Amino acid sequence: NELNDIGKKFFDLKLYNEAAAIYEVATTNPNSRNFLYDNFYLGYALYFGNVNLEEGKKIDPAIVAKANVAFDNVIAASPTTQDAYIYKARVNSLLEEDTVAQAEMVKNYEDFIRVVTEKGADEMAKPANKTKFVEAYNNLGIHFAKTDKVKAKEYFQKALAIDPADETAKSTLKLL
Repeated sequence: NELNDIGKKFFDLKLYNEAAAIYEVATTNPNSRNFLYDNFYLGYALYFGNVNLEEGKKIDPAIVAKANVAFDNVIAASPTTQDAYIYKARVNSLLEEDTVAQAEMVKNYEDFIRVVTEKGADEMAKPANKTKFVEAYNNLGIHFAKTDKVKAKEYFQKALAIDPADETAKSTLKLL
């Protein structure tokens, strides 16, 4: 239980890989009062520790697998924790050439949209969620741009309905 506080200190200092190592140990105890929180921060730390790798470095698929397990534990215990879905989508997006990871990214962006939408208009209207909706729609649009242009255009139009100035959606729609 004490590992939670230690992991959080490392996380707050942006020492994400060190925080992940601590949370990984903490999550081995499913009876911990912090199990859900520890899994969430394990996934977070794995994402933030690998999102901005040096030029030419690629993320280790084992890291994505660990983050997926952590976020799956959060989702199993609390299926309405919307940020677990968005971060699971983000971490899977780091494996750009892995078709399984890309399918997982799509599923989790769609699940994020579903969970927030089910919570109602007030939740959807929150500025942070609007930003995440635009992110989800743009990433889904980019994903489908190669295989289903109609679906891709729909996602970009949804992003523009939320943020008419969004450059990603505008420029990609022009290309399509």
